[in-house]
Amino acid sequence: MHRIVDRIGIEANDIAKSSVDAIAAIGMPRKRAETIHTVAKLVQSRAVDLNERDPNTFYDQLLEVPGIGPWTAEYLRLRVLHWPDAFPAGDLGIQKALKTNGIKASERTALQQSQKWRPWRSYATMLLWKSVSSQGG
Repeated sequence: MHRIVDRIGIEANDIAKSSVDAIAAIGMPRKRAETIHTVAKLVQSRAVDLNERDPNTFYDQLLEVPGIGPWTAEYLRLRVLHWPDAFPAGDLGIQKALKTNGIKASERTALQQSQKWRPWRSYATMLLWKSVSSQGG
């Protein structure tokens, strides 16, 4: 994100006016650059509202964007909305943190286990990520 801000700008309008090639040139795969460009255009046109307060509406808007899946939409609910119950169960770090007998948890298992942390799963997410990083990976 620092490279995008430094070379293109911070506002969705700046990114939307840019090109996919310019975004990719900062060192990312073209598909990711296309997704970022698409999101910027959708934000600019107000088809995606980054100020949406309903976490489910926000999530659904993001899933409509090619290149954004459940993990990204959930992560953005956590970071953009500061929603306390976001839980990206498909995250490898979370799955590693919840491993049993040395085997990482499946997405389904992680999601099931997270139900007991409702409505504060974002906090559990941060703690799980921290536990994996303190183990060196």
